[in-house]
Amino acid sequence: MSIVKFNPFDNPVGFQREMGRLFQDFFPARTENNSTGVWHPTVDVHEDEQAYLVDVELPGVAKDDVKVNFHEGSLTISGERKYENESKEKNAHRVERFYGKFSRTFNFPSTINSEKIAASYENGVLKITVPKAEEVKPRQIEIG
Repeated sequence: MSIVKFNPFDNPVGFQREMGRLFQDFFPARTENNSTGVWHPTVDVHEDEQAYLVDVELPGVAKDDVKVNFHEGSLTISGERKYENESKEKNAHRVERFYGKFSRTFNFPSTINSEKIAASYENGVLKITVPKAEEVKPRQIEIG
């Protein structure tokens, strides 16, 4: 058995996690009752030849508590995840999930077809398709 000197940079993911905990302990983003706070759902934005694809993770959020708006090139996703365990008979020992209102806004080029934006919601994932306008889609040109 050998003793190895600890180096926090040997495991950068672990180091990042510990730094995150340190900042969270000193600068909590939750309110005084520790049940609600500011949170931002994780989002993936991809692009293919036809559209921009936006996937938003919203675990524990009811479909009726989510709104999607598009105005002047900006797509806004907003809503609220409600704290369900408001019972006075239960004592929370640890509350790590964030609750409360959220809003995320993404700007798109003016060359999209806003009339055909579509959204679906299944298993806590909101999927939004923002189609590109016909004039920006790639097309094959015949050589004469």
